[in-house]
Amino acid sequence: MSEDLKKLTGKNKSDYEAAASHLINNCDEKLFAELVENDDFLFDFVKENTAQRLEKYVNPDNYKNLLHFLKYYSPYYEDLIVGNLVKFADEELTDILLERFENGNNNEKTYAAKYFEYIKDTAAYDCLVDNAYSANDCLAQTCAHTLSVWQDEKSYETAISKLKGFDDFEILSAVKFLAAYGRKDAVVDILK
Repeated sequence: MSEDLKKLTGKNKSDYEAAASHLINNCDEKLFAELVENDDFLFDFVKENTAQRLEKYVNPDNYKNLLHFLKYYSPYYEDLIVGNLVKFADEELTDILLERFENGNNNEKTYAAKYFEYIKDTAAYDCLVDNAYSANDCLAQTCAHTLSVWQDEKSYETAISKLKGFDDFEILSAVKFLAAYGRKDAVVDILK
C-alpha cells in the first residue's frame, strides 16, 4: 500500500484531506486504481469514509476528472462517481457516457449503465439490452436494474421466455436478469 493511499484512508485529517483533494483535483488515476485494487483489504467503513472524503472535493470545475476513473469499477465508489456525473449532467457529458457504454471496457460500461438509470436517454437502450446478459455480473445486474427503472416490459418478457428454454446457462442468465430486475411476480415463473 502506497503512502498516498495510507494517507487517503488513514485517520489523520490533514493527511486524508490533502490526499483526497489531490486525487480529485489532479485526477490521480494511479491512486484511484490502487484504491479500487485494495477493496478486499479495506473495511467497509474505511471505504465509506474515503468516498465521503473524495465527495467533498468534487465541484463544477473538476467533476469531469471523474471520467478518468471509470476504467476502475468499484461498487463502493459508484455513488461518488455516478452521483456527481448525474449532478452535473449535460448533453456533452451524456454523449461521452454513451460512447463509453458502446466502446469502453466492462468497468466503464457498468458506470455508464448506472448513469443511464438516472439520465433516461433512449440512445442507451440498445447498450442496456446488449449487456444485460454479460458474463460480467456487475455489468449485467446494473443493466437489468436500469431496464427495470425504465420499466422496460420487452426485456422483462424476453427474460421470462428464456426461462422456458432448454439451455441451462440461458435459464440461469434469465434468472439472474430477473433477480436484478426485481419484479416480484417473476418468482412464480422462476420457481416453475
